[in-house]
Amino acid sequence: ARGWSAPIASADWPGVRGVRDMDVSDNGRSLFAAAYDSGNVVEIRTETLLPTGNVLALSADGGSPHGQRVRVRGKEIYALLTAGNATGNDVSGWLFRLDGRLVPYASFDVGAGATDIALYDDEKVLALVYGNGDGIKVYQPGRGKFKDLVNGSGGYGDIVSVCEDGGSSIYFIAQTASGADALYHWKNSAAAEVWRSVDAPKDGVRRLVWDAGGKALAATTGDRVLIFKDDALVRTLTSGDLGGTVELGDREDGPGACARLVLPPMS
Repeated sequence: ARGWSAPIASADWPGVRGVRDMDVSDNGRSLFAAAYDSGNVVEIRTETLLPTGNVLALSADGGSPHGQRVRVRGKEIYALLTAGNATGNDVSGWLFRLDGRLVPYASFDVGAGATDIALYDDEKVLALVYGNGDGIKVYQPGRGKFKDLVNGSGGYGDIVSVCEDGGSSIYFIAQTASGADALYHWKNSAAAEVWRSVDAPKDGVRRLVWDAGGKALAATTGDRVLIFKDDALVRTLTSGDLGGTVELGDREDGPGACARLVLPPMS
């Protein structure tokens, strides 16, 4: 793969701190970012990388609001925000359904501990990851409360991330008792292990992204990106492939910052 010599565009985002998740609109014109430290979700124009002024902010009633995840599905946007207490523990969580201008028209109290979301099965089912060994719960609108899908005490370990598989089920990452991370594909009411890290601090998987166009799963680790197709590891992109270490985060002494990069196509 050819490396990246430099970002093709960059911009500062005032009032946006600790970006934890991003997703792009179907038409490619807008980028939506969930910011953990500033506790909001913002819309960014992809052409300029500048904020549009559309913002969803959570009032935490004296606590600390956190933007956790954002997902764009057609004309709807789903955002997961949580609120922490003075000791830093999340004590509540809310899932919002928004229009393209980040105006909410529905919200759901999802309780404390939710850290990740995925929409699957033709986007009819919502899966939420709950940290500290609480597993994955699912919700179908109009069918009542959340119910357990993957039991956190079922031997998988602490589940840290989830994403759709382009069909009727999901992938998830769990940290095993040995400290290694394992990638599972949940289908037909059972989980099949796809991959396991060798060196947890270096290889530990922390983020999953499904590429609908390429029908591939990308898993980000400490220093590389793993590409899976049909539950097989087909490519590993290292920092050398990417032209150096690539990180998404904030400056400690100023507003949020973002760099846009273009990944060479897989051969």
